[in-house]
Amino acid sequence: MLPAPPPAPRQVVVLPHVRLFPYTPDKLFPGHPDCVWITCWVKVRIEDIQRVVARHYKMSRSDMLSSSRKVAIAHAQQVAMYLAKVLTGRSLPEIAHRFDGRDHTTVLHAVDKIAWLVGDRRKGRTRASRKLPVEIDTVLADEVELLKQQLQK
Repeated sequence: MLPAPPPAPRQVVVLPHVRLFPYTPDKLFPGHPDCVWITCWVKVRIEDIQRVVARHYKMSRSDMLSSSRKVAIAHAQQVAMYLAKVLTGRSLPEIAHRFDGRDHTTVLHAVDKIAWLVGDRRKGRTRASRKLPVEIDTVLADEVELLKQQLQK
């Protein structure tokens, strides 16, 4: 008896991972069961986050790194710090270092505050959120989602 022929080589299709990607391999490549679908993370850098957030809030990247306490600048910095934590998974001290040497507790406060305001309440009520409103800030939540989508392209 002859040995079975080796299996046909499989095609490998590498697609960038996008959280809301609505397609599966059978929808993307109908009639091609030999395709293997591999997703890969699009690497997002903290510098890219700072650039995109600064452009969204109509300020320069140097404003993003400044020690100014103006509300508009502080808000943009907090959004950028939140996105840096969520999208890169970097440690708080590393993110703080990329924001002109801030303390890691500044990043922790920013992440907790923005997470609370956009409705990510998995941690429960944190110290930063005690003085914040209970309602979700839908405008900010939409802005953060828009920025995430821009960064994950």
